[in-house]
Amino acid sequence: MNKITIKQFIIFSSVLFILNGASVLASPPAPTPLCQITGVIKSVTFKDAYDEPCLKEPYGCPTDMELHHPARYYLDVNINSVSYISGETNFNTCSNMYPVGSVKNIFIAKDKVKVGDTFSSNKEIEGVVRSFWGSSFDWYNLTTEVTKPIKQEDGGQQKSILETSQISEKLIGENYINKVDNISLQTNKQTYEVTASKNGKLFFFIPINLSFQITVDATSGEVKEIKKPWWTFLVRY
Repeated sequence: MNKITIKQFIIFSSVLFILNGASVLASPPAPTPLCQITGVIKSVTFKDAYDEPCLKEPYGCPTDMELHHPARYYLDVNINSVSYISGETNFNTCSNMYPVGSVKNIFIAKDKVKVGDTFSSNKEIEGVVRSFWGSSFDWYNLTTEVTKPIKQEDGGQQKSILETSQISEKLIGENYINKVDNISLQTNKQTYEVTASKNGKLFFFIPINLSFQITVDATSGEVKEIKKPWWTFLVRY
């Protein structure tokens, strides 16, 4: 009968450990910057505290996931503006993580909710957001509830204001821009003022990212005015 040496036993045990742990060990999320956002709440979901079921499994849980989940409110937020505050941007940027016009799911721990605050659709929210195990508000502030103004047309016909996401999709889809940086509703004028950018080539060969302003009809999405630097005739898109 063959005998197993101590050295063979150690090697065999190490191989088993690596094979069993391969599905458990994983890289943590890449570092991300701290960002400030403003937007409008589209929907709200509340989840009670819970632990991941894998904690009760023999081999435990992967290292790239959150294990203990406190009670939280999950908000779908239509992003109206985003700006960088601090942190690492080598792997990701605020504008890539929270594009203006997109809807992002951001949570708030129940113990961080201010006394008297309630979350509901169409409320405006601003705050500082970080991303690690999902996106979460470090702090937030609720403003007034958004009531969509109505534009009165000739003959009494009424038209609703378009969502910021619809305006962004239209401008990008029709090749006016590559990215929306900021968008705000001018209620008194029934227009959106959009700060946007587009990639081009100065003198037809120098790559640049051109920023400009666009005024858009808030009910139809029609572009009313585009304000660009005077030298844009030297740029090819």
